[in-house]
Amino acid sequence: MRKATKTFEQSRKALLARMSARSGRTVIRKIIPFRNDDVPRYLRELDKFERQSRSANLVVGLHQSAIAG
Repeated sequence: MRKATKTFEQSRKALLARMSARSGRTVIRKIIPFRNDDVPRYLRELDKFERQSRSANLVVGLHQSAIAG
């Protein structure tokens, strides 16, 4: 027989219920704040870098001693 597939939330709740039943204690819920802003921050910094690099003026040429020599 195949097992019925459970969603992640159903599996999480079942695991919590089993762990709570075995421990005999009440469940303490804690919320851990997590900011997942790495990608947007990286893209902002990349855009800033690209804008700055477009406005940079580079002078490319040979040194006078290389031309005379």
